[in-house]
Parts: sequence; C-alpha cells; structure tokens
Amino acid sequence: MGDVMNMTMQAEANGERLPDGSYYAIYRGNETSPAREFQGKMLEPGVRWNFDVSRGPCKGKRIGPITGSVPKPNTACGRTLAGVIGRMPSVGEAVNLQQCVGGEYIIAVSGGKVTGVTQPPAQ
Repeated sequence: MGDVMNMTMQAEANGERLPDGSYYAIYRGNETSPAREFQGKMLEPGVRWNFDVSRGPCKGKRIGPITGSVPKPNTACGRTLAGVIGRMPSVGEAVNLQQCVGGEYIIAVSGGKVTGVTQPPAQ
C-alpha cells in the first residue's frame, strides 16, 4: 500500500456533525476502511478510529475519523496513533493498540474535523 495522506478526519457522530469543541471519548478500536471516493478522488483503503463520546450532551455518539494507513509524524494516522498511545512510536516499532481499547481520550473537533486526539491529564 502506498504512502497516501488521507485527510478525511470528519467529526461525524452517528452521521451527525459534532459541534466544535473537545470531547471525552472511549477508544473502541480500529477497523479497515475500504477504498472510496472523496471529493472527486479515489482514496486507498484507510483506518477508521472508533471512539464513543463518554461525557456531556453528545454522550453515546460515535466519532469515527478515517485516516490513511501509514503512521508517520506528518500524517493524520501518525498523529492519531501518537495521541492514543501517548507518544510517537519509533520507526519500525510494533504497537499493540488492543491494550488501549477502553481507554478515555480527549478528541478535539474544529470545522467538522477531528483535529487532535490526546490522553486526558492524570487525575
């Protein structure tokens, strides 16, 4: 698979666009997103990152941003992966995301797009 930067990080929750803001959300895992057309271009298969909003008026809504499948520091996939594991992985490092499933994260949304995933501050 090529190194495609797939910037379809849409912040839709169950088909509805989320208002701008920050949301606490539980990470539910990833799934492969099939190749698809987006804004007149055919995109390669990507990764859907599944989060369920865990607090506030949007509680229960799923946020499922789609990124490319190549995690590099300058890709949406790399930035999302770094947010989930709390650091940018080393080149060639195998990362087990299963240990992150069920963890709570802060998802930033701006202009209908997911602009960041971070771990909440320690309490």
